[in-house]
Amino acid sequence: MKKVIALLLSILLAFSCAACAGGNISDQSSGSSDTPATETPAQTSGENQTEPPAESAAWPQKNMTLVITFKAGGAMDVNCRLLAQYWSKYLGVPINLENHDGSNGQVGMTYVHESNVDDMIVMCSAQTYLSSTILAQNATYGIDDFTILNFTEIDPSCIVCLNDKWDSFEALNQDVLANPGKYRFGVNAGGGAAVVAALLIDHYGWDVKTVNYSGGNDLHTAVLAKEVDFACGQMEAAISYADYYNVLCTCGDERNALFPDTPLLSELLGDEAPFMGTFRFIAVKREFAEKYPEYYQLLCDSLEKVYSDPEYLAALKASNLEEFMSWKGPEYSAELNMQIHELTTQYLDAMMAVN
Repeated sequence: MKKVIALLLSILLAFSCAACAGGNISDQSSGSSDTPATETPAQTSGENQTEPPAESAAWPQKNMTLVITFKAGGAMDVNCRLLAQYWSKYLGVPINLENHDGSNGQVGMTYVHESNVDDMIVMCSAQTYLSSTILAQNATYGIDDFTILNFTEIDPSCIVCLNDKWDSFEALNQDVLANPGKYRFGVNAGGGAAVVAALLIDHYGWDVKTVNYSGGNDLHTAVLAKEVDFACGQMEAAISYADYYNVLCTCGDERNALFPDTPLLSELLGDEAPFMGTFRFIAVKREFAEKYPEYYQLLCDSLEKVYSDPEYLAALKASNLEEFMSWKGPEYSAELNMQIHELTTQYLDAMMAVN
């Protein structure tokens, strides 16, 4: 578990470094280079003559389709539409975005899994939803059926309430314990937030009514409308709603600079508390990467360049997203994917306890 937590936490540190430097994490890159190949003068001997450099692959279709597995208007959708503006520039073709939402992302992931590889569909989805749909929702795909280009965003889970309610986790805990059965606790079903909610309920012995939502938009609408009293969501949304929210607890290795008085989950539950959140990624079908390695590499190279684009980095900073998003590359992302799958397997019962 310490290995898992250490791996996940190291990424958040990499985020801020990549964003501040305006560059990439070089040892995690896909190996692309902006430097053009140079020809070697022909040798006198024909057998020693250097072959001319191969031309770079070009996307073979008039556009690229990016399937988003959650609702339009949510954080994933908004961030994908921003990403697509810049990715299109480096890929060289327009990017069409399609939302195929439902069942914690399973509808969209199934759509991509069953698609023809010649359609060259790319997907944006999220862990732990990939693993939870495999482990608990009888998905037709497996953890090895998608090849991840990059974990584009790691968004830690946190506990929030409206700012006219509790001003600290301690105040929340005391009130919930003093009023069993009174409060409604909103949770995104099937994700890391559900694990955090279940662990807090078990640790403190809370008697609350959990209310499940299928996405961040629905969850935060419920908080703002006072349909629930508090919720376990994601840090990105908490920052967006900072004028309305109190953040009472966060996941992470150190307290967030925007919420310095807010305790970490590990401070409440101990050092073995898991780092949970939403881990958004860009992926293709495994068969696509195997059949068309040159186009897969083109996707990786062009996506990596986005994370060095000054305008894109400025847009992330303006949206308070720079600490969550960076280029990590396929090899690192594959390792992280399996670590999250193991973590989801370990905490599946806790996740399902609030569904």
